Amino acid sequence: MNLHVAQLAKLIAKRQSTAVFGVVIIAMLWAGVALKYFGDVQDDEKDTRRTNHNFAMVFEENVLRSIGEIDKALLYLRHTIETRKDSTDFYTIVNTTDVLSEIIVQVAIIDAQGIMRASNVGPQPPQAVDLSDREHFRAHLNSTVDQLFISKPVVGRVSGKWSVQFTRRFLNKDNSFAGVVVASLDPAHLTKFYNKIDFGSTASISLIGDDGVVRSSGGNGSGLTL
Repeated sequence: MNLHVAQLAKLIAKRQSTAVFGVVIIAMLWAGVALKYFGDVQDDEKDTRRTNHNFAMVFEENVLRSIGEIDKALLYLRHTIETRKDSTDFYTIVNTTDVLSEIIVQVAIIDAQGIMRASNVGPQPPQAVDLSDREHFRAHLNSTVDQLFISKPVVGRVSGKWSVQFTRRFLNKDNSFAGVVVASLDPAHLTKFYNKIDFGSTASISLIGDDGVVRSSGGNGSGLTL
């Protein structure tokens, strides 16, 4: 009897050891699966960050090239105005200065009082339009800094379309403030570029200024809109 009890105890102990060993093996298998899963997730995150970084570099280059093209047009228009100081025929200057491109939808000249004196869009010669309340004019009004200003998207009072206004100040002979030259960018130009790139079915991209305002948006996702 004692012999049978001893054998039974050994059998139970052996089975317990086998069960424990099995549990250990299963735990090791699950640990391996978990490690593989988290490793794959980290690799996917790295690939996503790398892809997003590459996209950002392409978008940055496109935006900087567009801004540079617009600013060159403004500088050329300003130079034309300032070298004709004896002439106030802004209408002729705007319509004979070749600064238009596929991204510039309008050029205009605003005088020191904020009145638009010339534009290549709308009835010609254009009516005098008061733009003295516009941010892209007031940014230069009391400033002595010569810098490019980029506005929030606004609906043009002459064109009636959404546009982002790029402006620079120009001066009189005595270096006093004489007005502002304006080039208008159609945000759809950037949107068309964004929509050519496959971001996936739910992804989108938005160009947002330092002020938190969306300038342009594209992609298949909902994105951010003006």
